Amino acid sequence: MDLSEFLMVEHSEIRVIVNTGFLNKVDNFKTFTEFLLADHINIEENIYFPIMVDNDWNDKEEFKKIVERVKNDHKLIETLAKNIIKWKDNGNDNLFNLRLPLFYKTLEDHNNYEEDHIFSRWLLLEQGIRQNAMADALSIVQELDDKYLIFSGLSINFKQYMRKHYF
Repeated sequence: MDLSEFLMVEHSEIRVIVNTGFLNKVDNFKTFTEFLLADHINIEENIYFPIMVDNDWNDKEEFKKIVERVKNDHKLIETLAKNIIKWKDNGNDNLFNLRLPLFYKTLEDHNNYEEDHIFSRWLLLEQGIRQNAMADALSIVQELDDKYLIFSGLSINFKQYMRKHYF
């Protein structure tokens, strides 16, 4: 599994979880937001995107703009998630229920955009770069609390397997 595949597995698991209504409970939504920031966005912004932007693409400047847009989406998603939590914590259930579908739609559109405009280039990079990036990402995953596994689509066995093969 390479890093693009790993991130797309997380995207797939996010789609499944969103469609189950699991995140409609504020405690689940809080834990999901923690996962999103500590794992998924952290890996994209600190490992994946820097490698992608550093590559010498024919459309390098345009590609940088695409990545910047996605990073701005991350800020929007984080802000919206924190506001949704705040509204629920303050007893504003109507606003929580009203904005939750907007959060889901924003996140889904964002993930689809990443897959269409960024992830598709990953296999064009040298294999060694891709392998090192996956090892770096897995070191982040290894540090995460197991309570986040439900959101990643991974299992404890997967973490143990990856630990044996990458560390």
